[in-house]
Amino acid sequence: MLEARLQAAYKLLDSDQHAAAKRDFLSLVAKHGSDFRARIGLARAMFRLGERAAAAFHAEHALRLAAEDEPRTVEAIDVLARVCEATTLLTRLEAICLAKPQWRELKLQLAAMLIVADRLDDADRLVRDELAADPNAMAPRTLMAGILAARGRADEALDIHDALLRDFPPTQQVLEASAFASNAADTSPSRVFAAHERLGRFFARHAAEAPFRHSPTDDPERPLKVAFVSHDLVGHSVSFFLEPLLRHLHRPSLTVSAYHTGPTKDRTTDLLAPLVDTFVHAPSISSVNLARRVRDDGIDVLIDLNGWTEGHRLHAFQLRPAPLQMTYLGYPNTTGLPEMDVRIVDAVTDPPGAERFATERLARLDPCFLCYSPVTRRSWIVPPDWQPPARPDDDFRPITFGSFNNLTKVTDRALRTWAEIVERTPDSTLLVKGRGLRQGGSQAALSRRLEQAGMPPEAWTIMPPHERPEDHLAAASVIDIALDTFPYNGTTTTCELLSLGVPVVTLRGDRHVARVGASILEAAGLRELVAEDERSFVRLATELAADRPRLRAMQAGLAARFLGSPVCDGPAFADRFAQLIRDQWRLRCGRQP
Repeated sequence: MLEARLQAAYKLLDSDQHAAAKRDFLSLVAKHGSDFRARIGLARAMFRLGERAAAAFHAEHALRLAAEDEPRTVEAIDVLARVCEATTLLTRLEAICLAKPQWRELKLQLAAMLIVADRLDDADRLVRDELAADPNAMAPRTLMAGILAARGRADEALDIHDALLRDFPPTQQVLEASAFASNAADTSPSRVFAAHERLGRFFARHAAEAPFRHSPTDDPERPLKVAFVSHDLVGHSVSFFLEPLLRHLHRPSLTVSAYHTGPTKDRTTDLLAPLVDTFVHAPSISSVNLARRVRDDGIDVLIDLNGWTEGHRLHAFQLRPAPLQMTYLGYPNTTGLPEMDVRIVDAVTDPPGAERFATERLARLDPCFLCYSPVTRRSWIVPPDWQPPARPDDDFRPITFGSFNNLTKVTDRALRTWAEIVERTPDSTLLVKGRGLRQGGSQAALSRRLEQAGMPPEAWTIMPPHERPEDHLAAASVIDIALDTFPYNGTTTTCELLSLGVPVVTLRGDRHVARVGASILEAAGLRELVAEDERSFVRLATELAADRPRLRAMQAGLAARFLGSPVCDGPAFADRFAQLIRDQWRLRCGRQP
């Protein structure tokens, strides 16, 4: 009897009937409170209903019931990781692993969580222990690739992924990790495209259900229902570019919706939700049921904001719930999916010929595919009275170059170029700060790479991430000239620095990720900061550093210049975006825009 009731409750859970599942699990727990499956099922149902505190309570109870059972402990930790404060949970998990060193699956779960928490040194030790025990095992090799990518060694991570795909049948996890790492790898555009195309083909072969069908003909001028889908409608970098679009996209011909599929809501969610006609928070709906919801809501144009990032819902797009499907903003590459019709870019990031590296049709939103709203406009993140520290008025002080991008993007080629810039600028220093540098081992590894690149030890400073946003912004304001990463340029960081009055020198490369910096700077009227090759990158940075009056003048007017540029003009950007949607809809209906 218990087994049958458990199966029925889990069936409800799997079919997204969360309230009914909760009811049945509550009944089971009332009679069988010491049954692990009933407790963890109740915790999962409550999590999916957004009842995080209650879910944590029952997951904690399930963890105690798991006792000496490793798979059940792993399952309970998986739920707790979604509803508990990460630092506290990691401390407990480390204690369990210390007491149970033979529990290898749990150690790998801990390592994965440590990578997410930017504790790369601790994750590295665990993974190396597992590799010492079994050098050919798939899971620790996959995690090691993740650690290498997070430390700026994406080329090596990509080699591990290629080896895994030779040694084992392909899995979605490895294919996604390979595609993601390829964006930062210093490799050919064709190899990057191949990784994404391979992932898209694999994904298409494993579609959950047959796609929905839509009429091949339609009215090209009728009002449209447009919807955005994102896991990240919270205090995530995506929100800084989405807010001005949603704020100004309202017009009689468009009804705008948003499906927020992330597990939490915060003050940023509260900011974004009123900007659309319909805001749906569906944190735990399955991708199949999300597709059904989109279809039932009559959405005409569905826009993905995740690409292959964490929490994506590309399975829903596979089912073709909308007649026209686009991908935008959240991921700097093609999805590789046949069901994704359009990718929104611009003529700088993707000039004519870039189509060969995309499975979607490229729709160019010029002059820049981005529109930015500064973090300083959000009083719950940065105090409203915060001001950047005043720059010392001293033409003879040493120049500080800097990079605040994630370490993932910092290639050896970029380091060599930065080292040459510092060498050619007397008494200058380089400040490197970003995700990936929280612990001493990662900092020491970057120091070795800087030394190998030819930079003397006294010429650089490595800074771990700050906890308070205002401290981060204050540190960024110290930089005189920022040096962009390549081939994977900064995006949010570049806009942030420009809004603080810090000039950014970028290198125009040979693919989308390597041309975003050029797109932002050219749209902001800063073409003089865009280099066409590494030699001119060095020249632009060193000449600007040597010309103090020019540098001072640029810094003094840069923030206002950037904030007044098309990159920050929400109303004009929304007009162009609405026109792009209409043009793409006309194409879908067989009419040239």
